[in-house]
Amino acid sequence: MQNKSKPQILVVDDEIRICESIKGLLGKSGFETYAACSVKESVELAKQISFDLFLIDKNLPEEDGFVLMDYVLREHPNVPFIVITGNASIDSAILALRKGAYDYLKKPFTYDELIKVVSHALTQKKLEDENRVIAAMLKESERRYREMIQNSPDLIIILDGYGRINFINNTVVAMLGYTIEELKGLPLLNIIEQKYKEPVRSFLELPYLNSYCVEEENSSLLQDFSEAGGGIDVEIICSPTCGSNRKTVDIEIRKSSISFNSSGSYANQVKELCIVGSDISFRKSFEQQMIYSQKMEAVALLAGGVSHDFNNLLMGIKGYVSVVKSKLDTDHLCYKHLIAIEKNVNKGSGLISQLLNFARGGVSDIQTANINFVVKDTVELFSINKKNIQIHLDLSKDIWKVEVDTGQMGQVFLNMFINAHHAMKKGGDIFV
Repeated sequence: MQNKSKPQILVVDDEIRICESIKGLLGKSGFETYAACSVKESVELAKQISFDLFLIDKNLPEEDGFVLMDYVLREHPNVPFIVITGNASIDSAILALRKGAYDYLKKPFTYDELIKVVSHALTQKKLEDENRVIAAMLKESERRYREMIQNSPDLIIILDGYGRINFINNTVVAMLGYTIEELKGLPLLNIIEQKYKEPVRSFLELPYLNSYCVEEENSSLLQDFSEAGGGIDVEIICSPTCGSNRKTVDIEIRKSSISFNSSGSYANQVKELCIVGSDISFRKSFEQQMIYSQKMEAVALLAGGVSHDFNNLLMGIKGYVSVVKSKLDTDHLCYKHLIAIEKNVNKGSGLISQLLNFARGGVSDIQTANINFVVKDTVELFSINKKNIQIHLDLSKDIWKVEVDTGQMGQVFLNMFINAHHAMKKGGDIFV
């Protein structure tokens, strides 16, 4: 395993004496140094060891030193190299620097010159390596935060100081159906339902503009947006091409201010407003259901009171009918009418029981009964006012008894007869 506690340097020169001399000088300064006398040998070492610096002689046997420089630039672009030669010229120096050499040393050079150039090159490499790591970390951090914002379940909209849309996340596109191009630069209030425009403008502390569009670009409208602890409920208009076929979406919006320096100067500080919105359609639907439930509770309470009073009236009628029946013979002409009144009173009592059942929350009065009797009683009640409808009964005599709420079943049969009557307005026959 390589020891990377010390910088590793490769010296390439065709003279072994010079290689050993430089190697010894650099070793005294704490550098781990390797030597090679040809391009081929240098390439083999570079494949095995991760060097931090190359010292390359421009004039090498078999191949020119610039060949090795090209290899270093291609295979190790982040590793600096220093050109050394005894036949220096301005043109060769310029060519080496243009190829990417960190510096140029002319033989003979002093120990101090060598250490100074090598130290500076390694320091520069260290700084560049650190910058690359920081840049990679920043890029990864930016990617993560961008992904978090784009994939957030909430709508995220960023406004400039004029209330115009600068940024939207993917949730806005998916929920409202707009494209980024459609909303970019558009005043937010343009997609707010009319009745919510003024509350939203006030909540976001946006400037009041005619038609909610920016007409004056000269005056600065940047504001110190104050933080809000809560949000407000609004309706945002959907795009006509929205896949959900909804015209508006109920959204609760919250706000926070953000600022940054566009050019590193405090004087050029840019302020924007970040809006986060949550879809509250389900909550709104639940609230409507709660309101309906409360209304039904009130109706049930009223139905209970009405049922009690109406039941008292029916009991009075039934009592008077019983008194009159006791005074008449069974063959009296009015006796059968009294029986009909009594049956209707009983039917009314059944309806009152259903109202009371509704008031109690729908508790059924289950009894063992012959369903034929329920059908016959319902037919008699229906036939009183529907003379143009003839009901023909063909009921099984050996039908089993069932456990049922006779009042509710009677209502079921009655609704069926009424529906049949509506389908035969001129009269007809019903077969049961």
